[in-house]
Amino acid sequence: MRIVSGKFRGYPLLYPTDHSFRPTQEKVRDAICNALSDRLQGAVVLDLCCGTGAMAFEAMSRGAKSAMLIDIAPQFAHRNRDAIFGRLKGNEQSEFLKNVTIYRNTIDRGLAKLPIQPDIIFLDPPYDKQGIYDDALQAISQFGILSPTGVLVVEFSRRIPVSTTLFQLKSQYTYSGVRVGMYVPHP
Repeated sequence: MRIVSGKFRGYPLLYPTDHSFRPTQEKVRDAICNALSDRLQGAVVLDLCCGTGAMAFEAMSRGAKSAMLIDIAPQFAHRNRDAIFGRLKGNEQSEFLKNVTIYRNTIDRGLAKLPIQPDIIFLDPPYDKQGIYDDALQAISQFGILSPTGVLVVEFSRRIPVSTTLFQLKSQYTYSGVRVGMYVPHP
C-alpha cells in the first residue's frame, strides 16, 4: 500500500498483515481525492477511525494544509506519520509535524477536543460495527464539528448501507464492494 498521488506519491504506508485493519484501497483513496481535488487545497482534514491514516496522508499529499486523526488504536497512523517525516528534509519536517495531530481517543471524546472545524471529514470505521457510524454521525452533528461549507466523506460496505438525516447526501460512488457517500450540512 502506498500514497497514490501528490508530493508524497509512492511513499509506502505501513499496515498490519493480520487483517485487523481494512485500509482504504488505493483506487478508492484516489477516486475520493480526485472528487475532492478543488476542496483539498489548503483544507483542514479530519480522519475519524483513521487506522493507518491513509486518507489523511493522501489528502495532505494532494494539498491539504493540516490533518487531525482520531482512532482508539492509532499505532499505524503514528508509524506512517513517522515514516513520511523521515523522508522529508529540513523545514518540510517541522511543517509536517506541526500540521499532523494524532489523537488516541474514542470518536466523541476526540471530537470534543478538536481545536478547529475541519473542512473535510473522512469517516471509515470497521464495516461490521454499524453502531459506530450512527454514533459518529450523531457526534459530528451534535458538536457542530464540520465547517458550514465542509464535506463529510463516509466509506461503507455495499452490503450495509448507511443513511442519515443529519446531513444532506450530495453524491455517492461505488467501487467494487465499497460505497462512498459525500455529505454536506443541511442549509
